[in-house]
Amino acid sequence: MKHYMNEYKDALDNIQLSGEQQERLFRAAIHQADQHTRCRPSRRPALAGIVLVSILALTACGVAIKTLSELYAPYFGNSDSQSAVIEEYGTALEASDTDNGVTISAKAVLGDERNAWILYTISWDNSADIDLPDNIPQSPSDYSTNTDISFLIFNETRDTITTETGYSRDIMFTDPDPSDNEIEWMECYSFEGDIPFRSVSKTIDSLYWYSYDAYSYQLPWLYTDCFESPDDVHLAIEGHWELDFDASYESCALSVPLEDNATFTYNGRTFEITELTISPLSAYIEYTYTRTEDDEPIIEDEWGIHDSVIDSIGDIGRNFYITTDSGQTCHTNGVSLGGSQYFKKTDSYLFRDGGTFTEIIPPDEMKSITIGETTFPISYD
Repeated sequence: MKHYMNEYKDALDNIQLSGEQQERLFRAAIHQADQHTRCRPSRRPALAGIVLVSILALTACGVAIKTLSELYAPYFGNSDSQSAVIEEYGTALEASDTDNGVTISAKAVLGDERNAWILYTISWDNSADIDLPDNIPQSPSDYSTNTDISFLIFNETRDTITTETGYSRDIMFTDPDPSDNEIEWMECYSFEGDIPFRSVSKTIDSLYWYSYDAYSYQLPWLYTDCFESPDDVHLAIEGHWELDFDASYESCALSVPLEDNATFTYNGRTFEITELTISPLSAYIEYTYTRTEDDEPIIEDEWGIHDSVIDSIGDIGRNFYITTDSGQTCHTNGVSLGGSQYFKKTDSYLFRDGGTFTEIIPPDEMKSITIGETTFPISYD
């Protein structure tokens, strides 16, 4: 590593930057070069030069170079332990396209077996025609408030994603540093199965914005019929961008070691756990139940099907959480992954539940996981 990084140090010495700025650029360059080396070690010298040129260009445009942990910090936390997880499992991406002085770049992907977060940046030089509002959310927490914020939306996006399972997607724009020439957006994917996606092909058209008062919901792309007046929507950046990249990543999921035939209780019933997976980003569980003579019969009438078993576990998400060493309880977002299935022949059920956390929980800080009325210690011997 030292042999190939000498050229970074020599070049940085010739740039008019403070010692702290040079150190940040140097650390970012090391991380980028290391990401390349994992896949293509034979091309390291050439790639080092490419990364250095990119660093110099971005610095000239007033955009700070960030490590993966710095990019993800507004979304997942910036403690030393959280940053260490991101640096270990995050994968740098290198896909970008420029139009009208505006560059859209896929920067990084981080994920586990059932969720992935791809982070993009939109940066521009002084020639670009930009009309962005001043109140873009600076962090995800801004979206949960009723403060005066502006939402960003693309006019149209067309995605082709290689995956062996179905998925859902959310999108979130933020502006962590309003003083620079850059904003970020992150796509959050949730998979129905446990096979992460690989290649991504994306076509993006112009960016627009609207205020909270005009429509108090974030849209991933522009639906003009959602607004009362065309004047409610404003053109922020005009352009057309196309990105193609490999989004493969190393899953940070961990299997929780449990005894055979592990069970938990909830609302007077005992359920058997068939799969329990956690990661610093999410938790997922599959469990089964077989009806007994104590269960009320399933009734179907003009109002639908009434099943006391399914009804009684509808709120189990509130009782599915991680407890940390500090005593903090961390719930998932409560999004059901697959819901429930009833098998009439065996009078049994298969339930799936889980979701993502609002911040990274480092594995060595996880003390236990609670499911229903049962708590299991978490240890990795």
